[in-house]
Amino acid sequence: MQLTNLELFALDKLLHDHEPAVEALKSPVATVLERVETPAGFYSVIQLQQRLASAGELLEREWKFRLKRLKSAGYFVCWLDGESTLCLEAVISRGVRPAVFTPELFV
Repeated sequence: MQLTNLELFALDKLLHDHEPAVEALKSPVATVLERVETPAGFYSVIQLQQRLASAGELLEREWKFRLKRLKSAGYFVCWLDGESTLCLEAVISRGVRPAVFTPELFV
């Protein structure tokens, strides 16, 4: 599966300062191995076609957000699982989870 606009948005917020990861995610061969909707958000497993040399910088990253027009808040978190697999999770920690996540909802 291809990365969705929301996954790309979240990963841009999380990894904007990590050029090797950004380049790997822009590659058309980066694929989503698994995407699961959860009661609090979603979870994705992303396979990159290249190893990330500075993996220590990607142990875990978090970006907190609020949702426009909803009294909801949460966070995106990502971490490296192995040398070329990235996990991404979105969690609504306060308020109501929207029926559909889109980048336009986030503050």
